[in-house]
Amino acid sequence: MILTEENGTTYSKYCTCVKKKMSQERFEKTEIANKINYTFKDYKANEEWQKNILKQAIDYVKHFEDNWFYIGGQIGAGKTHICTAILRNIGEISNISYIYIKCDEELEKLKQLTYDNSEEYGNVMYRLKNTGLLFIDDFFRKPPTEVDKAKMFDIINFRYLNNKPCIFSSEKSLPEILNIDEAIGSRIFEMAKKFNVEIGKDMKKNYRLKI
Repeated sequence: MILTEENGTTYSKYCTCVKKKMSQERFEKTEIANKINYTFKDYKANEEWQKNILKQAIDYVKHFEDNWFYIGGQIGAGKTHICTAILRNIGEISNISYIYIKCDEELEKLKQLTYDNSEEYGNVMYRLKNTGLLFIDDFFRKPPTEVDKAKMFDIINFRYLNNKPCIFSSEKSLPEILNIDEAIGSRIFEMAKKFNVEIGKDMKKNYRLKI
């Protein structure tokens, strides 16, 4: 779209349809590209706790530039669904670059690259640190090693210092993350204090167990 200011200066601006198309192309390159129904519209918000999650997620989309989003707790409660919906909505309205990673898998990949290909390791770390929005799924699902913590701190601290937004989903609450590593947990706590969602452990909330 070409726009003209009063002084006659012309400039280009992406229209909404172009932003959506570009975001969709980025989404199709992620590991969650097959989760096409992971949207706000398809999120089942029948219970009050689900309605609260949806409300906070939609609110976060409006204020993501200065905040992080953390959702932790009960397995199978739609955490990845809601975070994916956030990612897609932000991508559509802002044309921001984004990356999705599964925490444990990415840490294994990084450890392997440390030994096999230091140049590629540097490239991957650069992308994780500098992408516009980073979604870390299943954060610290497995107990992290000291090496795992060091690599994750490197990524999170860079994004913390440079005010780059992050989205986290985890089976662990933020207090549990603080017990695993206070330096990592306290940074997330500070940045996500407005958007920290904890889902109490209750198998009735696990949609995978519903018939």
